[in-house]
Amino acid sequence: MTSGPIVHFEFGGDGESTRRSRLAYENGDTEQLKLTGVGADLYRLEESSFSGDAVYGDVIRARGTPGGALLFVKIVERSNLETQSWILSAEILATEEVQQILDVVTKAGGMWEQAFGGLLLIHTPASITKTIFDRISNFSSSRNGAVVNCFLRPANPRRKRVSKPASEKTARNCKCTPASMDAGVKPN
Repeated sequence: MTSGPIVHFEFGGDGESTRRSRLAYENGDTEQLKLTGVGADLYRLEESSFSGDAVYGDVIRARGTPGGALLFVKIVERSNLETQSWILSAEILATEEVQQILDVVTKAGGMWEQAFGGLLLIHTPASITKTIFDRISNFSSSRNGAVVNCFLRPANPRRKRVSKPASEKTARNCKCTPASMDAGVKPN
């Protein structure tokens, strides 16, 4: 028996201090996430959580547990990037236009993630958030409204995230707007 908690990391991260770790929540949910240690019990997410509210770039406080997981305590610092989430068809995601948009995101210092086939998370500097939103909206609208849903989580935690369509149309034909994404506060 050991005298303290044991933390188990699975290697394969992008840097020496980046590890894929099991993150546990008080409600019993767990997930594997890439985390970079940035201080005592502090970790920066290198990918977004689906069990909690933290997204790419957020710094969280988590403590080791006897079972080897890290127990999520709280988000200590929000990412400087704004997060947009889209559910798009596989056809739309595979297009050259979407790939060009994602290249713009990474060249501007942002990041993107694709999960579950059609979920696209885009993390952008505030200066390009609206441009990226408009480009995806316009392109997907030209492809028969393939946008299913979208939301924005601003970098500034005082601005409220809203995750709902802009109209009462069916989800397949949702046309989200910056106002619907952020309770009336348009992105920069």
